[in-house]
Amino acid sequence: MKILINGSSVTSGAPDWHNDDATGQIIASQITWPYRLKEKIDFEMTNLAVAGAGNTYIHDSTIEELSLRSYDLVLIMWADYLRIDYKVRNPRAFASLHYTSMRQRDPSHVPKKIKKGFEFIPGDWIFSSDYQLGNTDPELGKLFGFDKFTSPKLQLHNTLLKMISLQGVLKSINVPYRFMFYREYPNLNAFDNLTKMIDYNNVIPEPYLYSYAHDIGEWDASRTHPTSAAYNGYADIVAEYLKNQKLI
Repeated sequence: MKILINGSSVTSGAPDWHNDDATGQIIASQITWPYRLKEKIDFEMTNLAVAGAGNTYIHDSTIEELSLRSYDLVLIMWADYLRIDYKVRNPRAFASLHYTSMRQRDPSHVPKKIKKGFEFIPGDWIFSSDYQLGNTDPELGKLFGFDKFTSPKLQLHNTLLKMISLQGVLKSINVPYRFMFYREYPNLNAFDNLTKMIDYNNVIPEPYLYSYAHDIGEWDASRTHPTSAAYNGYADIVAEYLKNQKLI
C-alpha cells in the first residue's frame, strides 16, 4: 500500500531542527507520527512534509505529486494558517536560510533511521519562518514583507480555500484521503460558508496532536514540539482510526 503524507514540522522527517554543538550540523531530535505509524502498519510512504511549511505548500505540492505518481491513500495534517510560503525561481539564492525545502530535502540533515523519499520533495519552496523569527535578510523582506497587508482572518480564509480545493482534487481523481489538524483553528464561525463545504467525514476527529501532547503531559516546551511519546501515542490513534475505517 502506498500512502502520501504532507504537513509541516510535526509531520516531517526532521521536526525539530537545531544545531548540534559538537558537530555543527543541523539535526532532528524526534521521530514524528508518520514514522511511528509505519512501525505499526506496513506501508510504502512518501512524506512531503517539511519544517516551517504553510498550507499553500501543502496544497500545491500534494497536487503536483499526485500528478506524477499514484497512491492508495493521502494523509494531510494542515499547518499553522498564519504561515506564508512561496515557490521561487532560484532557491539557491536562499541557501543560507533554515526553513527552505531545498535545505530540508537533503538526507544528510536527518537521522539515518528515518527512511524517506527525499527526491520527491520539491526543492524550490521558501517558508516565512526565518522572516517571522527575525531574520533581516533583504531578500526575505521582499518575499514576506507584504504580511503587513494581510491579517489572521484573511490567512484563515485562504487556508480554508486550500482545504476545499485539495478536497475537490482528491475526490475528482478518486483517491481516498483523510485530513487532520495539528491544532484547533480559531474563529471558524466567521466563515460558515466555507467550513460547511469541508467534508468532515474525511477528517480524522479530535484529539488534535497539539492538544493531545499537552493533555498527556508530553509537550516539550523548550523545543515547542510534542515529545516522542506524544508522537507515538498519536500514531496509535491514527492507526486505530484507519483500521476502523477499513482504509488499511
